[in-house]
Amino acid sequence: MIGRIRTAILITIISVAIWMVAEQGSLTEARETVRVSFYVPDADRDKLELVRPEDFTGEVDVELRGAQSAVQAARESLSELQRISPEQAGFSGREDGTYDVDIAEIISALEAVMSSGVEVISTRPARVMIEVIRLQKVAVSIVADVGELDLDGTPQMSPSSIEVTMPARLAADAVQYQIIAAVDPAELMDLPPGEQVQRQATQLVLPLELRGVRGVRPLPTSRVTVSFIVRRTTAQVELPSVVIGIVTPPSTFDAWTLTLEPAVVRARARGPEEAIERIRSNATPVIGVVDVVPADLREGPMQIAIAWFIRDGGRLKALPAGVVIENGPANVALNVAPRTGTQ
Repeated sequence: MIGRIRTAILITIISVAIWMVAEQGSLTEARETVRVSFYVPDADRDKLELVRPEDFTGEVDVELRGAQSAVQAARESLSELQRISPEQAGFSGREDGTYDVDIAEIISALEAVMSSGVEVISTRPARVMIEVIRLQKVAVSIVADVGELDLDGTPQMSPSSIEVTMPARLAADAVQYQIIAAVDPAELMDLPPGEQVQRQATQLVLPLELRGVRGVRPLPTSRVTVSFIVRRTTAQVELPSVVIGIVTPPSTFDAWTLTLEPAVVRARARGPEEAIERIRSNATPVIGVVDVVPADLREGPMQIAIAWFIRDGGRLKALPAGVVIENGPANVALNVAPRTGTQ
């Protein structure tokens, strides 16, 4: 009797074990929604960008088949976000372009699936198009935006360029690109002309050619200093030796000896920069002239007004428009003496 009981118990244990093994080994199918992300490692973010279609949310409906326990283990592992590297997606060494990726093949190659031994029957979507963009860092020069200011020369930038990450296919043309460093208009009011001024750029703007282009990284936050000189609306030049000449009919000198005291004076010319520069370079020197009317002459000293001209090509001409003479005498002493034998 006892032997029969023992035998029955043993048979029951063996039956349960066989049932459990059969249950675990029986094939089953299941669906799992897997979240997939195509990513670029941090070390390669300045070298590569992957762009997925806008209609691909990253969620993939995966149909699995395998032993029940294996399928369950795979589903648990796949419940976490699956980050797909460029190597896993087969993008290593690929040139720029859009590539058709087999999602089932990608999922099947995941460690969570391979280690469990389950089979990926299908995925929805079955495929996805991924754009591969090779990137390169390039130094792009900076130019200033100072509004309508009339500047003397070209503004100086510090730094003179900023590194920009962009698609490698555009890097060859980078010499043509310019980043705009804009200065706040409020910082450009009432600036002293002729003096160097420094202002900080409040905004850095990508070149038009790079705006909205996939693969172009936002500009880094950088401190850019703009140095410039506001052009003078008028310029001036000191004239230490302006010659005063006498204009009178030649016959006047037959009757009178005329001398000026002084015959050379100091003065200052002010006016448009181009005209002043010609005076400064002696291309059109300033000449003082006194107009002597013979009928007004009397023996002795007399004050006579000075008129100002420029000498251009050997001829006296009126002062250029806008040019005035400052700090020069309005009159000069004219000493008049009769020539011997003429009175």
